[in-house]
Amino acid sequence: MLAGTKKVVIAGEPKLLRFDMNAVTYLEGELGKTLGQFLGDLSSGVDLGIRGARAMLYAGLRWQERTMSPDKAGDLIEKHLSQGGDLGEVLSVCGQALGENTFVKDLVKKAAEELTRDQDEDEPAAEEESAEGNEDGDGDE
Repeated sequence: MLAGTKKVVIAGEPKLLRFDMNAVTYLEGELGKTLGQFLGDLSSGVDLGIRGARAMLYAGLRWQERTMSPDKAGDLIEKHLSQGGDLGEVLSVCGQALGENTFVKDLVKKAAEELTRDQDEDEPAAEEESAEGNEDGDGDE
């Protein structure tokens, strides 16, 4: 199996999901969120709804199935659900595939490093403000 892909059986059909640059760009545009916001929603269990599930499935499948469309992805989900499948499992597998992509891992790592660096830069300023607040002459420490 190609690196960065995740096998899923949806509506009884085996598929390979992969989230490349085009897929991520589509998700950001369709859902109106940056990749970081979207991954945060996924990891915290925010309900992405039918639109989010359809967008993820479409984005993950179109690398291999060039005739895939959002409507076809929606039809696959509908068929999957009518066969007793679960929307949560579709989102879960799509999220796993998204998280396993090297491109996405690199973006997440860089974002985490930037967040840590920003927090480290903010800490000295917060400590100085705290120290200044204790110098107000009221005797409280």
